Amino acid sequence: MPETLQKIDRIVSPAFAGERSRRPKQSLDGNWELGLAQDCYEFQMQVPGAVWSVPELGALFPSNRQPNHCDKDVFLRRTFVSELGGGGDCEELDLIFEGIAPGAEIFLNGTSLGLYTHAVCSFRCRVGDLVRPAGGNELVVHLRSDLAAHAGGLVAMGSAIYGSVRLEKIGTMPLRNLFLRPECKTQSLAFSFEGACSGEAEVLSADRTIVAKVRFEQGSGRMEFPGFTAWEVENPYLYTFHAVSDGGDDVQMRFGMRSITMENGTILLNQKPLFLRGSSPEFMNSPYLIFAPDEIIRKKIRRMKEAGFNGSRLHTHIWPNSALAVADEEGFLLEAEIPLISNFHEIAGYPASLVDLAGKTVEVRNHPSIIFLSLGNESSQLMHDPAQRERAREAMTELTRLAPDHLCLTGCGYQGEYDDVPNAFQTPHFWSYDFTWAHQGLEMIPWRALEKFNGQCILHEYGKYTVWPDPEEDALFAQNHALVKGNYGAMAAAALRDVNLEKILPDVGVNARKLSAVCTKIALESARRQHNVQGYFYHAVEHVGYNKGFLDDFGTKIPDEFSRLAWSNADTAILIDRDYRGRSAAAESRQTMSFFLSHFGKESIADGTLLWSAGGGSQGMIPIPEFPAGRNRFVGKIVFRVPARPGKYRIAAKLVNAAGEVLARNEWEFWSVTRPNRSAGDDVLLDLNDFRFEEEVLELFPNLRRVDDFVSAWEGVVLGKGTVGTELAALQAGEIQTIVTDHWSELTEEFAKAGGFVVCIDRGAFPKQWYASPGAKAHHPDDKGAARFCREWHDVYRLYAPFRSGWDHGNAATVVADSPYLYGIEHEKFCDLQFFEMIDTAAPLATGALPGEEAEVILRLVPIARTEGEQSGLRPEDDDVERRWKSADWCYLAEKTLGAGAVVYAGCHLTASEPGRICLMNLIVPPNTNQGVLK
Repeated sequence: MPETLQKIDRIVSPAFAGERSRRPKQSLDGNWELGLAQDCYEFQMQVPGAVWSVPELGALFPSNRQPNHCDKDVFLRRTFVSELGGGGDCEELDLIFEGIAPGAEIFLNGTSLGLYTHAVCSFRCRVGDLVRPAGGNELVVHLRSDLAAHAGGLVAMGSAIYGSVRLEKIGTMPLRNLFLRPECKTQSLAFSFEGACSGEAEVLSADRTIVAKVRFEQGSGRMEFPGFTAWEVENPYLYTFHAVSDGGDDVQMRFGMRSITMENGTILLNQKPLFLRGSSPEFMNSPYLIFAPDEIIRKKIRRMKEAGFNGSRLHTHIWPNSALAVADEEGFLLEAEIPLISNFHEIAGYPASLVDLAGKTVEVRNHPSIIFLSLGNESSQLMHDPAQRERAREAMTELTRLAPDHLCLTGCGYQGEYDDVPNAFQTPHFWSYDFTWAHQGLEMIPWRALEKFNGQCILHEYGKYTVWPDPEEDALFAQNHALVKGNYGAMAAAALRDVNLEKILPDVGVNARKLSAVCTKIALESARRQHNVQGYFYHAVEHVGYNKGFLDDFGTKIPDEFSRLAWSNADTAILIDRDYRGRSAAAESRQTMSFFLSHFGKESIADGTLLWSAGGGSQGMIPIPEFPAGRNRFVGKIVFRVPARPGKYRIAAKLVNAAGEVLARNEWEFWSVTRPNRSAGDDVLLDLNDFRFEEEVLELFPNLRRVDDFVSAWEGVVLGKGTVGTELAALQAGEIQTIVTDHWSELTEEFAKAGGFVVCIDRGAFPKQWYASPGAKAHHPDDKGAARFCREWHDVYRLYAPFRSGWDHGNAATVVADSPYLYGIEHEKFCDLQFFEMIDTAAPLATGALPGEEAEVILRLVPIARTEGEQSGLRPEDDDVERRWKSADWCYLAEKTLGAGAVVYAGCHLTASEPGRICLMNLIVPPNTNQGVLK
């Protein structure tokens, strides 16, 4: 294992965010030399900055992964003349790095200052004895690729000095490791320093007025603080703590008066119930936050708050100091992960990693924006090892000792299966066996299972939705030196071009965001209307899969499609009981719908009224005489009739108080659909092996008969079957026009070649080569339970999202043709929620492998990522997800000529929804045609 800070025999402590002082300083920012070998510096780089921001590296490392990608060791050098002395002043100079990544060894004038192996690492180190006052100082940072694995699992983090570097002259009796402890109940502020220092301390308001002052001894003190202004999400008021030691050291740090507690299963921020509405970008999904200037960080936080989110989960990392300071200023709540434990890697470097834990905790614990501190991500996957469980228990003991005023977690995504490794609250890990829960939102979760958590549940990341990437974003990301693996907009355009669909790119881009907005809103409401849920970390708020996410353009704007999210994501929200399903209903049918209210506003609601209306003139009200703050619960049902006219209709609701003020509102679009008023004639037969599916088809067409029965009756044969030739002759003689089948047979093929029409519907029995992604694979080949994985584990093409996304990949399930088989289904032509139930968990078909010629594809799947060509890549080395990336023409619904006839191939579900049933009826009896004929 690499050395750690514990083994460095000079004084090392965190470099605090928000710290201000009057100490003499010398900046070492600016132009540094860069080399790929020691003592061979060929390039220049600005610090703070990222290695890949150096254009000249592009010639050496051409790559589709990211601009100027370099995953080699990098050496950075800065020579300087000390303006602050040195040598004899060995106790008075600190070298401060505000951030390095992913792992580095630091040398000053040839002496190693140690290895720094944690991602987003900041530190200060005593170096006065090494600095030469006469000049000729050389500072070298060796960014080591072999240390990346120890940087919180961020192997692909990239090399950078992303914070300022400086020297500071420290007075005698230094003020180190300041710990500020707001005590809101007693209206006081406690503080302490490391060591037995003494001096004067004061607190200044935002306008720099002194509001409290005290002398302290032995490194600690307390100030009475009556009438303080609390730090809130809506009003993030910051004070400044200022201390001067008797030895002349001077420190200032901003802080907020706020408390975070858990009482009776409810999380309280400043003694008021908190419903956490957090984003959850994974550690590599928004990496530009680490290197972005403050104005970009601020824009992204403000965009998220405008969309109704009040915080974010820092997945397996902690933001750098500058970003944390912005979160403090903007009132943005954070769950920060040190991390020591993760499903991405085991607890590394134990027990030396406890030093990293201590350093990072001490560094960030004064930030009012950080309310939860965690050891890592999805730690329940590591708790099966008793030794690791003991390590986690010891780490939790240390974490709660160092941060007693925070709610501490073993890991986000850990349910507390082991009482000896406690969590402050529960963060259920809702990955289902077939992975659909995580990707489809929460509609399938057995919510009663959460009742054991007694209302202490904040949902772990879920709702992995993406959008089709916009080519215009590529230049923006390159301009900001974002860590992206490929130009995703260009990749998407290339994928459409491969299948001759480039012309639909603008429509797909727009409707992708519309659909993602709908799916996001559905997932948020699904979670929030559960009475025992106290919040969520929603996965796709920032760029899921780098530049394919919710907040585009580096937070400079919120796409219009997401502008209504705050309605269901505000402090007080009206929620309805529909998920993805049940959004289409037969015209003029009677519908019942439930409403829920989630109220985490400042005051209780008294004498409220929920007013609602539905398309077609239905309207009504639900009285809400009293509703306390801090509750999610059912408030009433409505009954209405679906409009007779096909198309979209709207359900709207608003909550008003006794004064008529609107406290909350919501609206949803639904669809009224009308089934074709047609029946199949005697020329249509069924050849279905799936008897349950046959029953579903017969519900729509009760007069249909089986092929076997027809042939038996025609030939007078009661038992046994004839040859294919005799059966085909019977069908032709009986003037049979159409066969509906769920398998492929010689009879089916010969019937089509002879001029018949075949509707071939997937029920899992098609030839293997027809499927786009055949085969099954366990999560880990050496998993002892691998035998139980009988389905396609992590097959991203069976998982519904706007584009059936996998971890970092997007694919479009796209309507590409106007077809009589879609007649009567109101939709937006591309990427419409109407097709959710038809596509969800359906297996896409490899169009080219289907028998026949001249294919007309109606519902198509376009995979973005490819294994060959200019835009290949996207982590093909990962084996945790089954990936068969290739440029392919895949479909859910297509028609092909076969001989003198035609075959429609359907990989989608055709009895799961009203649109699906309409499509099935149109396949069996196409409107305005006698049989399916290619246009």
